[in-house]
Amino acid sequence: EAEGVNADALTAELSEIEQKLEENRQKQDHLNQVFGATRKEYEEKIKGASTEALDAAEEAEGVLEELRAQAEQYFLLRLASIVLRRGIERYREENQSPVIKKAGEFFARLTRGSFIGLTVDFDEKDNPILLGLRAKSKKGENENEGVKVEGMSEGTLDQLFLSLRLASLENYLEQNEPLPFILDDLLVNFDDKRTAETLQVLGEFAENTQILFFTHHAILVELAEHTIAGSNIIYLE
Repeated sequence: EAEGVNADALTAELSEIEQKLEENRQKQDHLNQVFGATRKEYEEKIKGASTEALDAAEEAEGVLEELRAQAEQYFLLRLASIVLRRGIERYREENQSPVIKKAGEFFARLTRGSFIGLTVDFDEKDNPILLGLRAKSKKGENENEGVKVEGMSEGTLDQLFLSLRLASLENYLEQNEPLPFILDDLLVNFDDKRTAETLQVLGEFAENTQILFFTHHAILVELAEHTIAGSNIIYLE
């Protein structure tokens, strides 16, 4: 096979191959330089990233420690708030709310047992609000149901308002001279049973102070005659 090859052609071909080899060596040197620069840049970035990661980890640990402290502080403050609120409620029930307690008793009577009393609670912003108390509706419940003023009917609101006025008046009469209590058609939104109960309560009040009740409903006069003792009523037309 070698005998059939032209020696002059081999020399030219070998020269061409050596030239391509030199070109490839130059490309290899260039690629080696690029690789070296890229590797150096990569190592510097890795080193820098490690430093940044370390700094970030230290910062995260600091934030986490601060969160732990704040969470503990929040827990203590929240617990203190609950204890303080219960203490305030207990003190109010025992010493501070004779008017609310008495108004609750009147409210239970005027609503014919639909409500059993009144209490003061707090809304989402810790503002005190007045609630009407309904008896436990189901067995096993530990607390009475609190009804906000917004959830009461118009007649019940009138009964609540009157209960608060009566309680305030009774509290006033315990320490001061009697004064007239004036009512003007307050019973227009009451049903018959609640109207009769309210007239009876007013009749009891009339034993301690003067009640002036204005109305243009004759039916209320008839109902008052059957509900209140005659000696306590004077009719003026």
